[in-house]
Amino acid sequence: MIESEKVRDMPSTAKAAQFIMMIQGAFGIVSAVAMIVLLVGAHGDVVPSEIAFFFLSVLLVGAALLAGWTAGKWISRGARVWTTAVLIEGFILVGGIAMAVPDAGADLGFSNVTTFLMPAAVLVLLFLPRTRSWFDR
Repeated sequence: MIESEKVRDMPSTAKAAQFIMMIQGAFGIVSAVAMIVLLVGAHGDVVPSEIAFFFLSVLLVGAALLAGWTAGKWISRGARVWTTAVLIEGFILVGGIAMAVPDAGADLGFSNVTTFLMPAAVLVLLFLPRTRSWFDR
């Protein structure tokens, strides 16, 4: 496989952040399909209190899909790509916290862990000096 010079020079921290964002994009696709199936199966039985939760879920799935798309644009090394990645991951993290607050007494399951850990890890990786300087070119 032929690697471009940009990819070879990419620090491991940037590669790790890109990989996590691609996983988030894959989770976003799976979540979007699951929400469509649930919405079609609801047949209008959605309670108004669940509408806000559903709306926030749609926004988070959209953000996850956007994270995957942004990871695909990673190689451009543009400052806008870095800024977009930080904004998306921050939104996913804050949205995940907002969704977890009503279920504060609930068990911390796999989806909650990934909702917090993945964006937090990407944010930490993006703010590391090696990654930041790679995007600043």
